[in-house]
Amino acid sequence: MAHLILDPVMTNSTGFILLLVFLFGVTILVHAQQQTGFISIDCGGPENFEYTDEDTKIKYVTDGSYIQTGVNKNISSDYAYPKNPNLPYPLSDLRSFPHGNRNCYRLIAGTKGSLHLIRASFLYGNYDGENKLPEFDLYVGVNFWSSVKFKNASEQVALETISMATSEETNVCLVNKGKGIPFISALELRPIDNSIYKTEFGDSASLLLFKRWDIGSFNGSGRYQDDVYDRIWFPLKSSSWKSISTSSKIDVSGDGYKPPFEVIRNAATPRNENDSLEFSWISDDRNLKFNVYLYFAEVEKLNKTQLREFDVSWNGSPLIKSIIPRYLQATTVFNSKSLVANEHRISIQKTEDSTLPPILNAVEIYVVRQLDALPTSEEDGMTCCNI
Repeated sequence: MAHLILDPVMTNSTGFILLLVFLFGVTILVHAQQQTGFISIDCGGPENFEYTDEDTKIKYVTDGSYIQTGVNKNISSDYAYPKNPNLPYPLSDLRSFPHGNRNCYRLIAGTKGSLHLIRASFLYGNYDGENKLPEFDLYVGVNFWSSVKFKNASEQVALETISMATSEETNVCLVNKGKGIPFISALELRPIDNSIYKTEFGDSASLLLFKRWDIGSFNGSGRYQDDVYDRIWFPLKSSSWKSISTSSKIDVSGDGYKPPFEVIRNAATPRNENDSLEFSWISDDRNLKFNVYLYFAEVEKLNKTQLREFDVSWNGSPLIKSIIPRYLQATTVFNSKSLVANEHRISIQKTEDSTLPPILNAVEIYVVRQLDALPTSEEDGMTCCNI
């Protein structure tokens, strides 16, 4: 079978999310008109300073208007430019919080009930000269997001969550748990269409990104000007797959997930047409809940005698049946109930009537986290952060 297996999913407080390495330095083009509602903060930068990042073309501001606590710091020259020529500019400085147990950024972004993608990025870089890797917690309002840990001083860590605002103000909080001083290098918020990224728990759950893959891509850049949600896509390949693609425009207007063209134009299909297309992962905590979002678009013009139809299963059980991807039109499907097990295997297998093997253009995997609590009022949401 065309099969790919992932490393085990860690399930301590850092867990699955810290497998993500945030690559600010990918080549992208994001124009100002496509940044409506974006909040892009270079934490710890000079006061009242703003700039457009040369690599990302995204406009960043420093964080003085979002938080009044903390101390601005620069990473050690051992980890900075020019010794690190590929260092993204937003990671060259940071804001640390030596005082207080909880320090929060206050982001005014939309209204109560609006959906946001929030990305927090960290590079220790021995900024304090102590050579001691800190560990601390991250919250959105009153709800735990993740713990932040580092393998070494040069590791770039990014955490990403999709959550619903409980008021006009969204608070992102760093919490000291006695294992080193919290800090943050960059903080980004992107508005998302409320009709997508649904879970069985409705508004009482958030999504924590595990993986986001551009399937079948050979040289994708990671971020794209036509991705209205500014997601970061990592190429995924397998020797058991072959890539197919198109240069024709693909219609994403009917799909709220709106994958960027460079992602949806590529697809993988098994080299052996009778094989299924599979990917899998392992969790040592069988109580973790996963949602998988699969992106499809037919990129080949089929003749009247050809049919591409397939089923999706999880661990041998039917998940989604009889998918026929539409020619040059994007479709996203996902599981209606969270997937819970130690081992997870997604298999895409052609049906008996299909004359062609299955395809897959992109995939996102999230951990579903039920919220610990909801503020009973906007004042509760604010007082949660003044500790």
